Amino acid sequence: MVFELLTGLNRVDVFSAPLKKGVSVTPGTLVVIDSKGEVVRATPERAMPVYVCISNSEEPAVRAAGTVALVYGDLRMKTDNFVDDDYSPGDPLTVGPNGALKKHTASDNTPIVGYVEQVIDPANKVMIVRFV
Repeated sequence: MVFELLTGLNRVDVFSAPLKKGVSVTPGTLVVIDSKGEVVRATPERAMPVYVCISNSEEPAVRAAGTVALVYGDLRMKTDNFVDDDYSPGDPLTVGPNGALKKHTASDNTPIVGYVEQVIDPANKVMIVRFV
């Protein structure tokens, strides 16, 4: 998975939270915190508030601690974590299945979480996203 945080850490809030047993995440996965205070992948049914995971659940230190690092705020990132579709700069984005981003449509009942800022590699869905 492609992930690069393009915003200085002085413009975002970074914190850690426990990862629910059996859930795997990689940097760039959209997540939420469930009613037990544990991190799970975001889905259209549980989409707010949404955070971006910057940890990999397979890293030994993450597995040992049982927590992952999350960011939110004035966030820009380069990622390929998208539902398969055609994207253009300015497209509004919402939470898709399994912690991915997807193009927001009029029929979506989920909020807009960001916008496509730049399409770097259309074939591999690598884009720069600005979160709102």
